[in-house]
Amino acid sequence: MKKTIISIIILLILVIPSKIFAQTVYTGEVTSTGGWIRTAPNTSLELPDLGQAPKGAKYTLVTNELIPDESTRTDRKCPEGWYKFYFNETTIGYFCSTGMKVTSTEIPDAPAPVDTPTSSECENEMKNAGFPSNYWSKLCALKQTHPNWKFNAIKIRDSFATAVSRESCSNSIIINGNSEDMFDRTCGKNYDSGYTGASQKAVAYYMNPLNFLTENYVFMFESSYYNSGISIDQYRAIVGNILSSMAKNISEITNYVTNTYSVGVSPSAIATRIRQENGSGLLGSGSRYAGQLKSALSGDYTTRWGLCYNTNTKSIKACTSGAESINLNDYYNFYNVGASDGGDVTDKAMKYAYLHGWGGKGDMNTSRNEAVYLGAKYIYDAYTNTGQENIYFNKFNINPASSSLYSFQYMTNIQAAASEGNILYNGYKSLGYLTLPFVFDVPVFDGITEDISNTPGGATGDINDSINSITISNMTLSAGYKIDGSILSNIGAKHSISEFKSRISSLGGSATIYKSGLEVNPEYLGTGMDIKICNATSCMEYTALVYGDTSGDGIINALDLLQVQKAILGSYKLNGVYASAADTSHDGKVNALDLLQVQKNILGSFRIE
Repeated sequence: MKKTIISIIILLILVIPSKIFAQTVYTGEVTSTGGWIRTAPNTSLELPDLGQAPKGAKYTLVTNELIPDESTRTDRKCPEGWYKFYFNETTIGYFCSTGMKVTSTEIPDAPAPVDTPTSSECENEMKNAGFPSNYWSKLCALKQTHPNWKFNAIKIRDSFATAVSRESCSNSIIINGNSEDMFDRTCGKNYDSGYTGASQKAVAYYMNPLNFLTENYVFMFESSYYNSGISIDQYRAIVGNILSSMAKNISEITNYVTNTYSVGVSPSAIATRIRQENGSGLLGSGSRYAGQLKSALSGDYTTRWGLCYNTNTKSIKACTSGAESINLNDYYNFYNVGASDGGDVTDKAMKYAYLHGWGGKGDMNTSRNEAVYLGAKYIYDAYTNTGQENIYFNKFNINPASSSLYSFQYMTNIQAAASEGNILYNGYKSLGYLTLPFVFDVPVFDGITEDISNTPGGATGDINDSINSITISNMTLSAGYKIDGSILSNIGAKHSISEFKSRISSLGGSATIYKSGLEVNPEYLGTGMDIKICNATSCMEYTALVYGDTSGDGIINALDLLQVQKAILGSYKLNGVYASAADTSHDGKVNALDLLQVQKNILGSFRIE
């Protein structure tokens, strides 16, 4: 019987959506006392009833059209007709219209559905673009969600194993972590505190583009050229968002960085570089100096530290009264250019700023604007326009278009490209800009699936798509999911548990699913299911959140639709992660727009993300 009722509800949705949900939701409120809820538009005593309806009770109508009375008794009729409504998730009820007041709720139009390529169309597109088949599934998953994104294949001349070998510790590749198989301690170089030479296994993991073709990391491949498909106002909003935690005078800093588009570089890439290089350091004088640059941001370097540029020794020395001692106040280095590893990084950054005229104009705003602009022009001329046109190629200079392969690499930290890509993603996402026409240049290797030996300094036979103790959070993010505290999302309806486990397993982890404390293995991962993810050394527990799936079965159907309707009306309570699942529009509340999105998702004209 329950399955029959749900089937009827789905049929009603499909047949008459314009009357039920497309524009208006109708609610019936009981105004009489002692009225009975019938199972048919009939007062016959031979039919079962559903009990008396309390005055003030509210029900969602199947339709606002009155159902003709079918009563045979002349003394017990409802001549005006009956209202038909959802008594609960599985039962239809009828109530005499003379005892019920009907109100309507207007539902705004949902965003127009976007034509998305089919899997075969997308695979052909990727094949024609030069991507081998092992790239297709991940790129097409992104293309399905973001059809206006463009992916360019950049064929790398060397095989993957050769590239990894050449990007070894000889190229000052460093890493910060706690796993021995990620380290190579044979490089014999002087690294900053907390950093060690990266093993070939670690290099292989971070060089392998297949590990980062997920929504939250793919922006490490975004072209750093100015994108005319993004307006200047949109760039200004992106820059302000990325730098909001760093600048005391955010409007001025934002304008300086936004104006770098005039040199041909993406302002969002410049903002991300500044954020990555400086951590949470303030972009101006203040009490917080984090990251490598410290006083290179403040404009009062000489005042704070008593250090100047000495023209005789061509180095940073204690200030003297002689003409050879140059005051470095009013000079800025927002990009960490020249601040190579091995100590005295701030001195090196300030020396570079002085020698290249990044400031010294006598006015803080003019000097900072000049420093931001000239630094951006340096990045464009030295990197973006010479084959290192995205964050990935800044870190790994392997693009055949470059004239300085495997050298002149902007960052020594092997994890920096992934980190910068994630900064870009978060900036775009928080502004709702993931729909913009982004362009991605993705490296394509021969032999990308070959095993990479961890020599020198480690075990052999290590594959390049996993690291034994990659953190659980990084593993989960790399698999394409999102984490907010203990909540794991970006799952999507009908996401099979086998697919979830396969993604985690491919990154060296394992996953177990629980419901009510018991291990389960249903077909789909649903809202409220508990997930235990483990790496080689530890485990973390999360709760699944599938937007639109309020019933917890991993499917968006009529039952979820009814639960969202009743939650809006106040006749059904959604708690915790289930309430979050009902907020499909992600605006912090459950309302008519969420209801419409669930309905259109069922009809196939809208996809809940």
